[in-house]
Amino acid sequence: MIALSGLAVSLSYGVGHVMSIAGLALCVLMFPTFIARHGVEFSVPAILRRPQDVLYMFVYKLQNLRPMYFITLGLLLLENVLIAATPNLPHHIYLHGPHHDAIPSGMIAVAENGYLEGFLRFTVGAPATFYNPVISFMVYTMEIKSDIDVHQYIPGVFPRMPRKWMEIAQHSTHHYGMLAPYSMGMKLDRPDVSEALKKSNSRYPDEFTNSIRLDEALTGFKWDNPIQRRTLSLFDKYQK
Repeated sequence: MIALSGLAVSLSYGVGHVMSIAGLALCVLMFPTFIARHGVEFSVPAILRRPQDVLYMFVYKLQNLRPMYFITLGLLLLENVLIAATPNLPHHIYLHGPHHDAIPSGMIAVAENGYLEGFLRFTVGAPATFYNPVISFMVYTMEIKSDIDVHQYIPGVFPRMPRKWMEIAQHSTHHYGMLAPYSMGMKLDRPDVSEALKKSNSRYPDEFTNSIRLDEALTGFKWDNPIQRRTLSLFDKYQK
C-alpha cells in the first residue's frame, strides 16, 4: 500500500514536484513509524490469502457511492453525446467559458470552469476533493495563489507578470479574444530563451514547458501572431 501510494502521488504530480517529494518522504517515514508502533511479524498478505476480497472491495465502494454521483455521471455522458451530435454549436461554456467572463486579471484565477471541465478537473486532474479537509485547504490555497500569478495579464498591475514569462507562454493570447492556445501555451525550446530560464523550469515535464506543440499540431496555432505582438508592446509601454 505504501508503494502504491508513492506511485500514485508521483504519477499525479511528477517525481520532481514538491507534493511528490513530501508524499514520498512520508511514505518512507511510514516504515520506521509502523515498526516502532506495531513491531515486525512475517505473514502472508491478506490479498493472497483471500484474493476474492479484491472484488468485494470494489463492490463495497460502488455500494457506498451516492445516487447523485451516478446522476452527475449520466448527465456528463448525455452532455458529451449532445456536444458530439451538434458540432456546429458553441460549447465552450461547458468546458472553460466562465473563466473568460471577466477581464484577464489575476482575480479570474479561482479555478473556475464549466460543468464538464469541473467534473474532470477535480476527479482526474487535481483530485484534492478526495483529501482530508486540511490537505484540501492547503492544495487549493496554493493552486489559487499560483493561478493568480499566471493570470495577471494587465501590465503594471499587482502582482506583476514578468515580461520574460510572457515571452515563453501565450496563455495571455488565450484570454485576449482567442480560444487558442487551449493549453498554457508554453514554448521553452526556443533559441532566444536563456539557459537560466530553462533551468528554472526544468522541474516541469516537457509536455508542460512545450505544451504549445499540441496546439500547433491540432489547431495550426502560430506562435508569431498579432495578439502576442500587441500584448508584448503593451507590457513594454506600461510595465515600468
